[in-house]
Amino acid sequence: MRTRIWIFLVIILGIPAFLFAKDYTISDVQIEAQINPDGTVDYTEHRTYDFDGDYTWANYALPKSGFSEITNVKVSDKKRQYTHENTEKPGTFQISTNEKEINIKWFYRAQDEQKTFTIRFTYHDAIAIGPVWSQLQSTYISNKWKKATKNADILVKIPKSVSTDSIYNWIHGASSKAILNSTADHLAIHASNIGSNEFLQVRTLFPTNVFNDITVTVPDLSLNSIQKQEEARLQSKIEAAQHERQNKKLGILLSVIVAGLSVIVWLLFYQKYGKRFKPQGIPQRLFDIPTDDPPAIAGYIVQSKSVNGSHLIATLFDLARRGYFQISQEQGKKGFLKQSKERFKISLAQDETATASLDDLNPWELDLYDYVTDAMEENNVYFDDLTDQRSMMTKWFKKWAKSVKEDAETRGWFDKTSLRGAIFCAFVEFALFCAGIVTIVLAEQWGLIGTLFALIFGVLAMTIYKRTPEGEKAYRHWKAFKKGLKEGEQHRFEVRNIDKLFVYAIAVGLGEKDLKHWLSNAQVHESAIPWIVFAGGMHASPAEVAASMSTLAATGLQTVSSVSGSTGASAGSSVGGAGGGAG
Repeated sequence: MRTRIWIFLVIILGIPAFLFAKDYTISDVQIEAQINPDGTVDYTEHRTYDFDGDYTWANYALPKSGFSEITNVKVSDKKRQYTHENTEKPGTFQISTNEKEINIKWFYRAQDEQKTFTIRFTYHDAIAIGPVWSQLQSTYISNKWKKATKNADILVKIPKSVSTDSIYNWIHGASSKAILNSTADHLAIHASNIGSNEFLQVRTLFPTNVFNDITVTVPDLSLNSIQKQEEARLQSKIEAAQHERQNKKLGILLSVIVAGLSVIVWLLFYQKYGKRFKPQGIPQRLFDIPTDDPPAIAGYIVQSKSVNGSHLIATLFDLARRGYFQISQEQGKKGFLKQSKERFKISLAQDETATASLDDLNPWELDLYDYVTDAMEENNVYFDDLTDQRSMMTKWFKKWAKSVKEDAETRGWFDKTSLRGAIFCAFVEFALFCAGIVTIVLAEQWGLIGTLFALIFGVLAMTIYKRTPEGEKAYRHWKAFKKGLKEGEQHRFEVRNIDKLFVYAIAVGLGEKDLKHWLSNAQVHESAIPWIVFAGGMHASPAEVAASMSTLAATGLQTVSSVSGSTGASAGSSVGGAGGGAG
C-alpha cells in the first residue's frame, strides 16, 4: 500500500510539470540590410516565434565585431512599438553591453501563440571601403541561437543600380541550404532548415562608386585580393574535408584495432589468472548446512564478497537462536491509508546463563550484541527503532561490515594473484579506452565501437578475480544449499533444524517469496522456532508461521537496508552573428 501511495503522489506531483512544460521554435526569419550612400547599413530583422507555453522575454545578443557602433535601436511587434526603459514591463526593451556583445532584451506576454518581433538598428563602419571595390560581410544566421531556423529570407540592397557582373557574392557556412539570386541593386538569399549549430554568412563585393563622397578605409582592398582569399578558403575547405575523410578512415581502423585488442587482452589475462577451479563431487542441491561457518560468512561468499543487510539480520537471528535474544511479534493498528502492520520486538533472553556465554561470540557478533542492547529501553527495542540514530547506525554498520570481511578473508577463499591480474588487466583496458576516445575525435560515432569494447572488457576484468580451490568448494556447497532451499522437496529438510536453516536462508540471500514458499512446504509450526513469540498464541498453522517468519525477515531487512545499502547481491571580421533565446 505504501508503494502505491508513493506512486500516486509522484504521478500527481508530476502532472503540473507536464502541464506547464514549455518550448518554442523559430519558424521564420526575414532580414533586410539596406546599404546607404553614406556607408551606414540599416539593418532590420523580423523573427517569428511559435510559443508553446507562457513566455515573457526574448533577447538578441550581437557580437561587437566588424563595426564601430550601432544606433537607432528599435524593437516592435505587429501591435506596438516597444519603449526603451530600464524595466521589465511588457512592451519595453533594455540594452546592455560588455566587452564581447551588445544585448537587446525585450519583454512581452505570449502563451501558446505565434509572435513576430522586429529588431532594427543602424550599423556604422560595417562596410570595408576600398579604392574601387567595397565589401559587406555579414553573418545573418549564427550558430549562437538556441533553436534551429526553419526558413530564412535575406535581402541586401545597395544604394544604386550597377551592372550585374559588378556584384560578387560568396556564401559561407550552410551554403548547401541556401539559394542566392542577384540583380542590379540587390541580392536575395533563401535558406531553410538551418540547425542551431550551423551559420549562414554572405560576403558581398560591389563597386565603391555607389557611395557619395566617402573615405577609403581599406586601401589594399581589391577584387583580385578578395578572389584569392575565397579561393584559399575554398581550397582550405577541400583540404579539411579530405583530411577529415582520412582521419575518419584512420579512426575506424584504430577503433576496430582497439576493440580487437580489448577482447584479446581480456582473454589472455583470463586464461592466465581467471580460469576457475572445478571441484568434483558436489551435488546440485544440498538440504543441510554444508559448513560450520557463521551465517554472515556464508552469505559473504555466496553474495560476491558483499556484506549487506541480509547478513546483519541473519546474525541477529542467529544470536536469538543461540539464546541471547528473544523476538516477539506484535500486531499493528489500522489507520487512514495504512494497513495493519506487524512489528517485531527484540528482548534480552530470559535465560540468565546467556550472559555468561558472551565469550563464545566472535568480535563482530559481540559488536552486534552490544549495539542492540545499548539501544534497548527496559531490555526491549523494536526493529524499526534501531535506525532512529540513522547517521550513527550508518557509521557503525560500515565498521561492522569491515569486521565481517576481515574475518572472511582469513579463510583464504580468494586468490590474491588473480586480483593483481584483474587490476593490471583493468589498467590496460583503461589505456585502450583512452585510445578509443581518440578514435571518437577522428571517426565520430564509429569510434564508439572501440571505446565501448574497452569499457565493457574493463568492467569484465574483475571477473578474472577468482576463488581458491578451497573457496570454490565452499562457494559451490553454499550455492547448492541455496538451490536446495529454492527448489528442494520439503521432506528432504530436517524440521528440527528449521530455525537454523531459516537463519542461513536469509544469509545466502533467499528472497521473501522463496522464503515463504519454502517454509510453507516444510509445514513449519511455532514450536520449531522457540526463540520467536508469535502474536495470537501457540499452535499457529504452518502457513501462518511461514507468513510471519517471512514478514519478520523482510521487516528486519527493510530496517537495516535503509542505512546499510542493498539487501541483495552486488558485483563487484564579419558583422552580425547574433544569438539569443526566450523565456
